[in-house]
Amino acid sequence: MLTNTKSPVTHSIYRAQLKKMISTTQQRIRKNINSTASKIIHRTQVINAKRPYQTIEEEQEVRQDLLGEQM
Repeated sequence: MLTNTKSPVTHSIYRAQLKKMISTTQQRIRKNINSTASKIIHRTQVINAKRPYQTIEEEQEVRQDLLGEQM
């Protein structure tokens, strides 16, 4: 890896090396995922273990009840 990335010439070389390294790393990760048959859960579907509610509707109902009590 280059150490001086301030120069326009070396910066473009550094970016090309970095891009190649990221690409090979991502390929290795994908290959590992496919070989182990891992199941990837998207972040939006992951449950926050800190919340006591099982569904969004249940949480909304409790919040509306609390808001109604405050009013």
